[in-house]
Amino acid sequence: MHINLKIARFLDKAEVIKYGISNISKIKPWGKKYKSAITLMLNIKPGIKKHDGVMMDRVFHSYSLKMRNITDEFSAFLTNNKVQNKVIHFKQNLRLMTPFSHKKAAVLSGLGWIGKNALLVTPEFGPRVRLATVLVGAKLPAGKPVTKSKCGDCEICVVSCPVKAIKGKNWKPGMPRHELLDSKRCKQMMIRKEKKLKNDYACAICWFVCPHGAK
Repeated sequence: MHINLKIARFLDKAEVIKYGISNISKIKPWGKKYKSAITLMLNIKPGIKKHDGVMMDRVFHSYSLKMRNITDEFSAFLTNNKVQNKVIHFKQNLRLMTPFSHKKAAVLSGLGWIGKNALLVTPEFGPRVRLATVLVGAKLPAGKPVTKSKCGDCEICVVSCPVKAIKGKNWKPGMPRHELLDSKRCKQMMIRKEKKLKNDYACAICWFVCPHGAK
């Protein structure tokens, strides 16, 4: 059985709600060793109707653990099938950065676009997703990259941001994050909240209010 079919069958049986494949052969420095990125996606269901930053942090953490288990199993499966791979886990931290851009890989694979809030926005679930990426040495059939924002004139996240960190611009491929978002304002606000509440805190208001995929 061809490895493409094996991967598809494995992921269909896993709890991953959706996945996408992108060509990363030209992305430095990763492209020297790996040819494709497989983006795994879970739909986050917070289970709360009113925003609560402490609860959101706990929800995000639980989904991160769930995704870690899935990606570790997937990595072991790839290794057993002699496919070179490297897992890039989602890291929840105040730097708001990861060593490899899950969002870029997701956009290149066709899973969604970057919203005005600088989050990946998917047609099905909006930004309410948890991502992880598995880099592989094999060149796999890639999806069609998304090249245009579908946020349009919507500014719900912009006006809802308590620290006015979202600049209201529509994303275009290659646009740096700082043109969309003042991440320092986000970071400073969450640090203040954590000190005040003496608890971990995830703002996520822009995530919570996005109308895309809302049910």
